[in-house]
Amino acid sequence: MSDILDEIGRPATDSLVLACLYKWSAGIGLDDAAYIAILTDEELTGGKYYDKLCYVFNQRGLFEGACAITADAGPDREICLGDTTTLGASVLPPIGGKIVWTPNEGLSSDTVAYPICSPNRTTTYLLTLKNDNITLTDSVTVTLKYCFDNPIGDEIKVYNTNRFATGGDIIVEVPTQTQQTTVQLFDMNGRQLRRIEHSGEERLLIDGANLAKGAYVLQIEADGKKARFKLVKTQ
Repeated sequence: MSDILDEIGRPATDSLVLACLYKWSAGIGLDDAAYIAILTDEELTGGKYYDKLCYVFNQRGLFEGACAITADAGPDREICLGDTTTLGASVLPPIGGKIVWTPNEGLSSDTVAYPICSPNRTTTYLLTLKNDNITLTDSVTVTLKYCFDNPIGDEIKVYNTNRFATGGDIIVEVPTQTQQTTVQLFDMNGRQLRRIEHSGEERLLIDGANLAKGAYVLQIEADGKKARFKLVKTQ
């Protein structure tokens, strides 16, 4: 067999072996021939080449039911802040393999096939299925939308403070038709960490990532109206 492999190459050898099994085994189908190869590997090597055989057979559309290895993270999607979505469309890891989703921010678990996702910001998640022989990857992007049911009022408001505690962003709302807005974030030592100046926007986003645990002061000025909010970051 090694001489044949050297002469005609791997793809032709695979096809030849399966065709021979098919011809010499009372007309069994190619799926059955592939199954015989799996059983023979189990008997001769203890299943040493199971994953590699499965990979070859999957590439040829054979033996899909019992030998499927798929990494389909699912379609890209949009969700509103605070809503959840389930990642993964078809996730079947190889024998002895691991499932890893990265990053793990906003996931119920990063090692299950179909985690529940509720991110703090738009995130692209990478799905990796891996063992000693095979690595399969796929990705899905969850785009975060800020959905508001309430109309903008006459007061300065702050949203998403609960998610700020664990790394989320702060949403600042100022009265409609505000001409000039200044937003500043300070730590408790008075150091300015964030500053945004904007004209015409009624809702502004303050990045809450990469801040240390502790208390902060958010100071907002909108056309002369002023407001201060104390925020706490726990993670």
